[in-house]
Amino acid sequence: MTKAWLAIVALMGLGTSFSANAIHYVYTGNILTGAQFDTYVIPVQAGDFINATLVCDEVAPGDRPLDPVLSLFLPGVPATDVQNSAAYSDDQGNQACNAFRSSLILFRAQIAGQYTFRADGFGSAIGPYTLTIDTTPGSAAIPALSDYALMLLGLLVIGFGAHRLRARAA
Repeated sequence: MTKAWLAIVALMGLGTSFSANAIHYVYTGNILTGAQFDTYVIPVQAGDFINATLVCDEVAPGDRPLDPVLSLFLPGVPATDVQNSAAYSDDQGNQACNAFRSSLILFRAQIAGQYTFRADGFGSAIGPYTLTIDTTPGSAAIPALSDYALMLLGLLVIGFGAHRLRARAA
């Protein structure tokens, strides 16, 4: 066997199994005063990947007044001060919120427990919002390396077969 084939065979045994146990949460709310914030608590397992977005909702066509701020707090940490957050997002999202942007947190949980998400408006910003949180087990967030190795092996076999057919035809 060539070195390339040995490397591919070695890669096929690596990786983790694919699991589709993602959990999807959707919450809606309305920040009515600059001092208000809402919290949402969800269970998270160690190794889970978290994808959380806080987007501003329309109050009239084209008017999304909330400048959303999203914070993530580890288990046991009170959500009363954003300085204690494990992750903080202001304007990292893709959706426009009038002159600002939505918020996005991508996070990998190191410990299991009840994680708190804090939906807030920047400064005195008010308005409705939607918070979406997706948790994905660590082994499911990234396709296993063995899947890529099998695809590569298939492409090499097809390429080798095509080469052999061309050699015979010549």
